[in-house]
Amino acid sequence: MATPLELLIESLAYGGDGVAHDGGRAVFVPLTAPGDRVRARELPTRAGARRAELEAVVSAGTDRVAPPCPLAGRCGGCHHQHLAYDAQVRAKGEIVAALLSRSLGHAEVAPCVPSPLPLRYRRRARWHPAGRGRLGFSERAGPRVVPVDDCLLVEPGVQAAYLRVRDAASLVPRLRSLGLDANEDGRFVVDVRTEGPPSPGALSRSEAMLALGAAGVTVGEERKATTRAFGEPVLRDPGGLRVRPDCFAQANRLGARLLVEHALGSLRGASNVLELFCGAGTFTLPLLERGARVLGVESWVPSLDLLAAAAAERDLSPRLVAGDAVEVARSLASEGRAFDAVLLDPPREGAKGVSAALAKLAPRVVYVSCDPATLARDARELAQHGFALESAVPLDLFPQTFHVEVVATFRRA
Repeated sequence: MATPLELLIESLAYGGDGVAHDGGRAVFVPLTAPGDRVRARELPTRAGARRAELEAVVSAGTDRVAPPCPLAGRCGGCHHQHLAYDAQVRAKGEIVAALLSRSLGHAEVAPCVPSPLPLRYRRRARWHPAGRGRLGFSERAGPRVVPVDDCLLVEPGVQAAYLRVRDAASLVPRLRSLGLDANEDGRFVVDVRTEGPPSPGALSRSEAMLALGAAGVTVGEERKATTRAFGEPVLRDPGGLRVRPDCFAQANRLGARLLVEHALGSLRGASNVLELFCGAGTFTLPLLERGARVLGVESWVPSLDLLAAAAAERDLSPRLVAGDAVEVARSLASEGRAFDAVLLDPPREGAKGVSAALAKLAPRVVYVSCDPATLARDARELAQHGFALESAVPLDLFPQTFHVEVVATFRRA
């Protein structure tokens, strides 16, 4: 058995672990806070970083607090409930700055913008079967699912909707996950994902959730397009945005407004914008309302359909292309197309390989990232194609977790 380590936690790493040093090498310890002096048991690793599991906090750092949720540390949905919220925000800004500076040599990064709400901020969430008719979230360190009756991250309306439909959802044959989204007025919609194509029984039990108050239900195989829709599964947000539970939308309702504000501020003066990974129009609709011409590119056709319907309802006319964003950008560049700016909001994988095309398309790039590690990688690629980082603003849209959004603006020298 490995000898316990006595460690002083110095900082936080992207991913949520505390970072200490032992013998000149970094050791990563989950559920710790900067300033904690801890006893930890080192875990076996084949190669790479040293990791250890927390055994005891010998003395607590000044930023350590009592987690508000009794499942903190066991449930994998949160990583930082033991950390004071202002310390979470500060750490996220430092992490973004470190990652971008490591990639670019130096990067000026603004302080992280806090979420308007540190708890009860999620308008949408997804639960998984936990056995014995219960639902929950993946375990922090293991393959099981932790049963969760009340998640402190979801809005009250989402929590109420969950309690109304969870028993019915647990009876869906071969259920893989249950997704919920709700409006501020309490109207909610459901997404059911099954292992393999949904059976007739899965479809009928999903449709039955309409009688439990759901405005609409979408049903489909895990990671594949929706098979059936019942009721009216589209929510309408202020500003005209249409949201379906089987399509991407920002989870932090109030935080998303700050994200749009910062992204549009970085696009000030741009009247002809190429938007890659435009989704259902989180940024597209406000840009159009401000009078910009927008060419939106998105591979998930249901999201494009939502955007087209929302734009038509408001007499707005975006040009929309269904396709892979990177491939479409390369095609536009080869055609000699030019824009004032490119806005992109890729998934966690980032947008590797698009920088050469962006250098031909526009002098300004506004990159909205939900993963600062892939942002740092893509920033290096942008720099190799003549772009310089002008500004980077982290925004904490995911309190109590290690996740963070960044609005990064690049200009071609």
